[in-house]
Amino acid sequence: MSVSFRLFSYLTLLLCITSGCSTDDRPEGLPDLQPLVVKVLQSGSPLAGASVRLIPNDATNPWALGGTTDDNGEAAIQTNGKYSGAPLGEYRVTVSKLQSDTPATASDDPSGAVEGKTFQLVDLAYQSQQKTPSTISVTAEDDSVKIVDVGAAVKKQLPKL
Repeated sequence: MSVSFRLFSYLTLLLCITSGCSTDDRPEGLPDLQPLVVKVLQSGSPLAGASVRLIPNDATNPWALGGTTDDNGEAAIQTNGKYSGAPLGEYRVTVSKLQSDTPATASDDPSGAVEGKTFQLVDLAYQSQQKTPSTISVTAEDDSVKIVDVGAAVKKQLPKL
């Protein structure tokens, strides 16, 4: 590496440091985030493939928070779908999971569309921002795993559109 290239690199770095350059692409106003995993249980067993959303009790918190559970029923919460963790605060937790049953054979529809049924697998109360009985508090002192039990399994068919 040439001396002039090294000098240029050092000067660029120095300029960047003194002028406040940053590679942080976090949106303005995003608070510090606490690592958070929400573990979802249904009838005492981990619920895989469920969507988890945290709705802040503080109306001034504009951040979208959520995740999807893995095979262990654990959802690593992200803020704005990109930043790991959640801002400190109180949240209502919603959980939903859909299952689609499609028949093995296609219908008589010439377009080849396969008609199937879609079912909700979590009690509707846990899917409602207003009715969910599940709440969590995110603090800096807590451990990073919160457990939410959505009760007994359900299988309610969604109406066709």
